[in-house]
Amino acid sequence: MTANTADSNTRQQVRKAIEMAANPISISEISSSIGLHENTIRGHLNVLLALGDIERSQLSATQRGRPKWLYTKSSRPQAMANHLLNALTVRLSEVGEHELVEEAAASWAAMLPSTQPAKNIDDAVANLATSLEGLGFTTELSSLGDAVAVSKCPYELLVGESPIICDIHTALASKILHDSGQPVSIASMEVFATKGVCIARLNRADQVPKRVIDATDY
Repeated sequence: MTANTADSNTRQQVRKAIEMAANPISISEISSSIGLHENTIRGHLNVLLALGDIERSQLSATQRGRPKWLYTKSSRPQAMANHLLNALTVRLSEVGEHELVEEAAASWAAMLPSTQPAKNIDDAVANLATSLEGLGFTTELSSLGDAVAVSKCPYELLVGESPIICDIHTALASKILHDSGQPVSIASMEVFATKGVCIARLNRADQVPKRVIDATDY
């Protein structure tokens, strides 16, 4: 594991601890939650603050000493969405859509925490779901494992103005499955198939029908 990957994994742990907390959480509470030293956590908090993923507020002093900082997940999704939209617009003026999609997907994939090598197709699909959840999505696998429902998109506010976001997410999911080394791929992405939910349909080598009947013939 590289140093960058280790940092990314730790940062995800810190962010997850903050997101899971019912109330704003202190650095000492984060330390207790994930078992890392406060000095290590402090550096990752600074990065998450700079990215806009979290916010902090300071407790009023009730005794001697410096008041504590409390951390919580960001409540500024619109500001973050606008920032990303501007960045995409600028980059799209420099390169074509296809190049932008592949470039962005590769960049996001490089920032994902490392996962164990997939032992089989089910493992590869589970790793895909875990990776998407690490980016802030919620996922649900179909009973047959041939589709992944993706909801609570952190970038939903962007899609109306910049639908290419969905293409980037599709390319990212395709890359994650491709890198698993297993014979499974994205067949299609149904964007907002129902309110707030996209569905990634999968091609699996272990699920090949004996026959496909075209129902329009009847």
